[in-house]
Amino acid sequence: MSETDLKQQLAERFREVNGDHPMTDTDDAYVSAQFVALEELCAIHGRDADAVRGLMLGQHLPLPGYLRSDGAEMVPADLFALADEAGGVELLEAWFTAHWADPITGKAEWNAYLSGRYVCLHSVTPAAIQRKD
Repeated sequence: MSETDLKQQLAERFREVNGDHPMTDTDDAYVSAQFVALEELCAIHGRDADAVRGLMLGQHLPLPGYLRSDGAEMVPADLFALADEAGGVELLEAWFTAHWADPITGKAEWNAYLSGRYVCLHSVTPAAIQRKD
């Protein structure tokens, strides 16, 4: 599958989950100051952006927090930190949900994490999510 196809699929999935939110120049500037373009973050970490998009579409990593008006997928700078801490993407869901005593709550928080909506947190970790509640 081409980069364009995966990028388009990810944008469509983002809009399905989060709605369509056209960005203004001011929005783009704010988001660019607070987040990193997925392509840039992947280049820094030596990861393939299409592979990461596939992990997002497969619900193994969270969706971007924002889609900039130029189509850039904006993600937190620490996007890969939790997966690394968990021992890999394949272990992330079990590691993440284990931070809640109630498995139903853990699964609900996992789904919220995958939506990319925790943009209000400087670092999206189970502990930070629990503190916000």
